[in-house]
Amino acid sequence: MIFKYPIISSHWELMSFPNGDIFFNNISGKHASIKKSSDVIKEILYLCDGEKSIEEIQGDLRGKGFNINIDTINKLLSSLSLEGIIVENIEKDLPKWMTSELYSRYKTLISAFEIFDNSSLTALESFEKIRNAKIGIIGLGGTGSMLTMMLAASGATNLRLIDGDKVDISNLVRQIFYSPNSVGRFKTEIIKERLLEFSPDIEVEIYSEYLNCYEDALRFTKGLDFIFMQADAPRFLLNRWVNKACVELKIPYIYCFSGQVGPIYIPGKSACFNCLESHMNAKLNESYKPIINELQKSRTRQYPSNVTGITLASHYQYLDAIALITGKSEPVTKNSILRLGGQNLISKEEIEFLENCEICGLG
Repeated sequence: MIFKYPIISSHWELMSFPNGDIFFNNISGKHASIKKSSDVIKEILYLCDGEKSIEEIQGDLRGKGFNINIDTINKLLSSLSLEGIIVENIEKDLPKWMTSELYSRYKTLISAFEIFDNSSLTALESFEKIRNAKIGIIGLGGTGSMLTMMLAASGATNLRLIDGDKVDISNLVRQIFYSPNSVGRFKTEIIKERLLEFSPDIEVEIYSEYLNCYEDALRFTKGLDFIFMQADAPRFLLNRWVNKACVELKIPYIYCFSGQVGPIYIPGKSACFNCLESHMNAKLNESYKPIINELQKSRTRQYPSNVTGITLASHYQYLDAIALITGKSEPVTKNSILRLGGQNLISKEEIEFLENCEICGLG
């Protein structure tokens, strides 16, 4: 890698010890070191402040008596860049679409992507992917409403939301973006107001209605790049409608229900909801369908819940969605589900991607 304005990543802190060692401390708890470092290496690292060009660094080194060429400096910095320690100072060459105001708001988020810069996209390109993605959320309850705000905080600018529910006072134990003043109003309207207040440049398309059939799901999902499926009624039928629509339109989505996150559907690469149902049918010894038939009957009582469950479920869905949209890492719920269980912490269960699946299969 050839650097223009090298800088030590904000993920790392540089320390120099009297015995000559250089120690790098990472905010995530990782460490790296250079034992008995030479004086020239120390000087190079301390000159990497993001303000000096590589040529200026070379000039300063020569002024201090170190006869070193730019290729040698780049070679050292490139070896450290593999660990994410040295990065390019992107502030020196921001694209035209990145205004100073926009960068000031999102620079710490953009810096967070530096840790993945061994991928094909830079941190800035990853942020641009999020900005340009058209994201849909089906259901604006606990996880759905929280995900809208998480996405807005991450710079998303194009959201499509659907929910026919109005806010009920009982929602407020877990749906923290509503208030007592919201009771009786459509959730879509409240969330749109919150989003526009929080992020004025965001475009929010809302539908204050339910998805009642496959055709509804097809209309809602068309044109989206990613979907969060957070609604739970009609039970299982809605999942099948959305799953079929996403498979047909080749749109990735992630599913969440009652402490279960995933699997994330990636067209042609991972298990869909029908694969999950096949897995559960085998696991329950063919009793799955009778169970589902009973569960589809109306439930007279609400599910128990609290705010911690929805924060965890939103967290893992958000991370997997960002991983997929940016291509920075492999989604955790690809061909698997996470079960979030209070005192039992988190368990993971593998789900087979069925190539002969009647919905998403390749065969």
